[in-house]
Amino acid sequence: MLANKFHRLLVFVLLVLPVLEASVISLGPRHLGGHGIYPLEASVELNITNFDAVLTDSPTTYAIVEFFAHWCPACRNYKPHYEKVARLFNGPEAVHPGIVLMAHVDCALKMNSDLCDQFSVRHYPMLLWGPPTKFVSGKWDSKQEKNEIQPIDDGRTAERLLNWINNKIGRQVINPFPLFLIVT
Repeated sequence: MLANKFHRLLVFVLLVLPVLEASVISLGPRHLGGHGIYPLEASVELNITNFDAVLTDSPTTYAIVEFFAHWCPACRNYKPHYEKVARLFNGPEAVHPGIVLMAHVDCALKMNSDLCDQFSVRHYPMLLWGPPTKFVSGKWDSKQEKNEIQPIDDGRTAERLLNWINNKIGRQVINPFPLFLIVT
């Protein structure tokens, strides 16, 4: 009898569990967000097929594009901070819509390798700031002195990123939450 229970458990672990895990991964956070399993992403997902179109059509004055790799531990740790700030600017519940488009590109995806090379991505996460139209068919090189696209070097927490944005736009975008509580 014990062997029979062990056999059932082994079948479940080897056959059923991987199928369930694969279905959750394929749905991704956007589809599960409404069910409270994962928070809905506020930053816009960009890739080689929609990069130029989304940035061209953006009505915002500024854009921040985060170049990351989904396997990168630093990127995983940073994601809730970035999303917290993105919720202030993006989406239907944004407190300050129309100022900054916050987007992200997964450089670990083969389809995005040329796009990440175009912007000289050498580490993850890497944040670039500029007018949305300057990203379109553009490039960024850290050695170029005059460029309308700039790296964000001091944005490793939600609070620091928001302070950096406030300094760049020359006004105080207020965080309506008393503290930056990061929900993972």
